[in-house]
Amino acid sequence: MGANCASSLPVVHLGVVVVSCLKSLLSNVGGSLLFQCNYNIQYLPLNENLPKFYREIISHWQKINNTNPKTKGDVLNQIIWNNQFIRVNKSSVFFPGWNKVGIRKLSCFFDNESNTLLTFTTFMQKYNVKSNFLQYYSLLSAIPKEWKTLLKQECFLPSTEYVPLSIEKLTCKTIYNTLLNHQHFPPPTAEKRLTEYGFNFQERQKIYSLPFRVTNEVKLSVFQYKIVHNILYTNKILHKMKKKQQPDCPYCHGIDQTPLHLFVECSIAKSFWNKFTNWYNATCGGNIALEQNEIIYGVLRYTSSCLTLNHLIIIGKYFLYINGVHDEKRPQFKDFVTLVNEKIELEKYIAITTNKLLSFTKKWSNFLSN
Repeated sequence: MGANCASSLPVVHLGVVVVSCLKSLLSNVGGSLLFQCNYNIQYLPLNENLPKFYREIISHWQKINNTNPKTKGDVLNQIIWNNQFIRVNKSSVFFPGWNKVGIRKLSCFFDNESNTLLTFTTFMQKYNVKSNFLQYYSLLSAIPKEWKTLLKQECFLPSTEYVPLSIEKLTCKTIYNTLLNHQHFPPPTAEKRLTEYGFNFQERQKIYSLPFRVTNEVKLSVFQYKIVHNILYTNKILHKMKKKQQPDCPYCHGIDQTPLHLFVECSIAKSFWNKFTNWYNATCGGNIALEQNEIIYGVLRYTSSCLTLNHLIIIGKYFLYINGVHDEKRPQFKDFVTLVNEKIELEKYIAITTNKLLSFTKKWSNFLSN
């Protein structure tokens, strides 16, 4: 019965529940309006009875929803209430009566024609709110000098800041993406090496995304990811980890087995890629010739045929890896073709279940007729 009752309940966003609980507790800072503001919790005159749980929510929301104005447009779009940069007596401000008549953004205090802030007389004529001279000018004097300098600019640059998040419509995905955008992550481990190999920024981005674009099979995507970031374990590394007796290539005694040797330099690999290109050209009617970097990192041209080719190259490397590291036996090209057919059947099954059979057929058209 409990399950049936639960299934009949409406779905409610977490943010809606939080905002509803906080409306009365945050009345002195505008209730739910606070979550639209560019605040800093240390400057907010929060209710002393506000539970620690809600204080933590307010603190964490601040981290993902803060902005720092950089243009005149940014400044004019700033909500003045609870703003961390606009403080009177060391605290952010909120005037309920002003907010009630629609005074929220700094643009409400700005005259576009004269390119200046409104005088007190003009402000009162425009909004007719309960105020006095000292209250109005204390607020204007709290506007940062840097902002006032931007406001004096004749040219109006558009806002560069993102639209504030809506806590009422908040989802886990939104929070995750926002946190990622706010983090300054170090460059990928492969960045320096790829730069030294001559790949430009756009090419490096293609290399990073390629494992996840060409195949839906997680095992192959992760395999190529490890190659790109140089974390694929071959005999040389496995020997250091005491998982293998020798660091050598099983086909080239006395030569350490590294990813470069396994996939490119080994005589077995050279023979394999020669057969691979002949087989691919005969099947697709092409005339490809793979270079070293294309074998390791992929062919960096985004066409449907290159998606197929890159998928096959990854399968080819996986085939060499299984034979050269796990089984340590000489690979037979006919076994590779069998593996390709198995992968095509797997992708066909995924395409049928995800209603993407048309894309599958387009990708493998040359191989389905054989």
